[in-house]
Amino acid sequence: MQIAYTSQDGRKLPQSLGCGLIYLFINGTTQAIKGEIVTKSLDSILGVSDISKGKFKIPRIIRFNNPNTQNLIIFNQTFDVEVLCIDNLASKLVSKLHYIKSHKNTGQYIQAFAHVSTIVIAPSGFIKNHKIIEGKTKINFKI
Repeated sequence: MQIAYTSQDGRKLPQSLGCGLIYLFINGTTQAIKGEIVTKSLDSILGVSDISKGKFKIPRIIRFNNPNTQNLIIFNQTFDVEVLCIDNLASKLVSKLHYIKSHKNTGQYIQAFAHVSTIVIAPSGFIKNHKIIEGKTKINFKI
């Protein structure tokens, strides 16, 4: 028997795809922020290109199997997103911030990530709202 998980955009996904809810704790706060974790499958490569702006409400967390290789993510969304790069799960430090604009023309926009173990793709305004500072903010994850 396989347990189904409903993603934030309403799709039913088998748990084996590596999708599920995770909580983010920024700089040791006790207030949890809900996120959607994706560790495998096409969903991790698509980033948030498969979600509409109206349905993208919580951050999507992607963990890479091998942080030392280039991991490619497609950013073809029609809305702005913010990306937090976490260098390794031991330090939990946000090492780099990216602001990716909406993609309105034809073709693919592909971003390569290397030397990061996890990225958090968040709705526009997330970095400012949570006072995230590159090189200083730490994020803990808890399922």
